[in-house]
Amino acid sequence: MTALAAALTGLLLALAAVAEADTDAADVAALGNLYTSWNSPAQLTGWSAAGGDPCGAAWMGVSCVGSAVTSL
Repeated sequence: MTALAAALTGLLLALAAVAEADTDAADVAALGNLYTSWNSPAQLTGWSAAGGDPCGAAWMGVSCVGSAVTSL
């Protein structure tokens, strides 16, 4: 039972690290450039040309796996 508890604890810690990971800086820069090129539309709630954390915050239409943006 101790081995199972240790394995579950390790899994929970790994998931917590992914859940709070900051978005990859290159992805943030690309999304900021895209947002600016679209003239900063108000419909894209949460988006910012000044940076931020699209994977950790609610950027409309942005999907992530860990700290990587995977789809728009």
